[in-house]
Amino acid sequence: MAISLYSMIGETEESIDTLIEDIDNLYLSYPIKKRNGKFRWIDAPLSPLIEVQSKILYKILYKFKQHKCCVGFTKNKSVRDGANIHLGSKVLLTMDLENFFNNIKTPAVYSVLDHLAYKLRLNSKSKKDRIETGELQKIARIMTFKNQVPQGAPTSPAIANLVAYKLDMALEKLADAEGCTYTRYADDLALSKTDKNFNIGSLITQVKSIIIDHGFALNYKKTKIRRPHNRMTVTGVVINDKLTVPRWKWRNFRAQLHNLKTANSPISLEQYQQLRGYAEWIRSLHPIRGQQFITELGKIPLVT
Repeated sequence: MAISLYSMIGETEESIDTLIEDIDNLYLSYPIKKRNGKFRWIDAPLSPLIEVQSKILYKILYKFKQHKCCVGFTKNKSVRDGANIHLGSKVLLTMDLENFFNNIKTPAVYSVLDHLAYKLRLNSKSKKDRIETGELQKIARIMTFKNQVPQGAPTSPAIANLVAYKLDMALEKLADAEGCTYTRYADDLALSKTDKNFNIGSLITQVKSIIIDHGFALNYKKTKIRRPHNRMTVTGVVINDKLTVPRWKWRNFRAQLHNLKTANSPISLEQYQQLRGYAEWIRSLHPIRGQQFITELGKIPLVT
């Protein structure tokens, strides 16, 4: 007897095959400018692909937990929670995985699905239940684009975290051996320790080796060591004495809102959602200031 992933998401093999046949036409690809002036490509799935990916996310991927050290795109965890784990540290090492989503290829997605299928079989009423290999391959294909996990699909953060599970295990083991604390928020890695005399730089080579061994790449330019006489930040949150947003960040955001209000030019719903998300993040750390930004944002007209 076979367990059917198609049935779990309310689809048929024929409907999945139809999507795969037309998958190259079911993405909208566009660049967004990063702070360093370079561009990141977003591959946003269109209907009906995005609906099927959402079913996969909620009906399959969310049945499995990410590693406990993973604090990004995880239920009931936030940027604040991840930063709070490092609060009070006296030395901090932050590193960045390069092209986190796009460096995860279809075979890695298939491998994780195969492992999840094994777990589903163990939890089924009959231990003889199985999931066909071809079915796993097709579900993996639905979650990838041009042989990689696309930045923009609803399934991408969850499947990326599951692919990175063994990476998190290895880095947690290293951190535990050194008496350090480790977290990962998507592509942002952080290791810290309360001992100000600890040579945390000695871990860099080992961390690099673990990253490469698990199929990821390191963005060498973003490797930083910080101590309390500097501003110590984890995923943009200052952790020196208390959790705060760096002053330059909220001032820049305030200026951005002021310029939009002054221009009195309507913004798109997508722009509004991005600005609202940032304001909500500020509010989680500075309730009064964040609420002021949300109020000001509400005065900016939307495109009708």
